[in-house]
Amino acid sequence: MSRERILANIKQSLSSNHIPSYNVAYDSPMKITENDLLLEYIKNQLANKSIVYEVDKNSIYNKIVEILEFIKAKKVLYNADISIDSSKIGGDYTFIKYDKFVDDFRLEMFDIDTSIVEVRCGVANLGV
Repeated sequence: MSRERILANIKQSLSSNHIPSYNVAYDSPMKITENDLLLEYIKNQLANKSIVYEVDKNSIYNKIVEILEFIKAKKVLYNADISIDSSKIGGDYTFIKYDKFVDDFRLEMFDIDTSIVEVRCGVANLGV
């Protein structure tokens, strides 16, 4: 259905079905309390029971190994374009590159207990 047709249907519906005005209970669902958006994101992650590690590039491999050992990871899924080399992590983990369609290894994915992702931007302020 084209955009124009959808809008025409909405306009027609509104002309015959009056929607009463209502008071909005809030002015914005986003309640930003920090001046620094990274601090805001971390605060929301912590509120959602996440564990946040701030790590510089020099110690990233050590921190990954520490976390993988702490959570007792076995199978680790990682992005194909991640900027770290999984062979430098070592350990007794099975590393699985996420480089195919989900449908091609859907059953195998249910066996994966850990994933490593590299983010370039945050979308949700909920800590997701």
